[in-house]
Amino acid sequence: MLPFNLALVRTGRQRRAVSTVSAGPPYSSTLGGIMGDIEFRQAIATRKYTFVPRTGRRYGVTVSIGKPYSRGRPAQWLCPYRIAGGRKSKVFAMAGVDSMQALLLATQILRVELEYWARKEKGRFLYDGKAELFLPDLRTAKGKGPRGNAA
Repeated sequence: MLPFNLALVRTGRQRRAVSTVSAGPPYSSTLGGIMGDIEFRQAIATRKYTFVPRTGRRYGVTVSIGKPYSRGRPAQWLCPYRIAGGRKSKVFAMAGVDSMQALLLATQILRVELEYWARKEKGRFLYDGKAELFLPDLRTAKGKGPRGNAA
């Protein structure tokens, strides 16, 4: 069993991501207060992709992960991420019980976000000339959970 649950919460036209601790109460009840004002202070990692639509001109898309920070009581860690390219730009955050979990979730949700973008815009992303995102993929992840159990 994974130590977290991942949920995308749709509020109006926006999707917001939140993680919850499986052993405790869900943090989604405080989603508005915690996720409502995401701070993107300092990028700790950035990657530039080229988006190639089926029709039209290719364009650059920059993905950045911000430095995780704590907010709220009890402490909730947020790791902001930004996706900008074409005429679009958005900042969201992944929440975790500590900075490590928030950071790992942010790297994992980026793949989902970019795959969604590619489906919606009918195209594909290139990185270094290859049609690969080079981001973690939970669908193919293998390994041990925190208690040595297979994840």
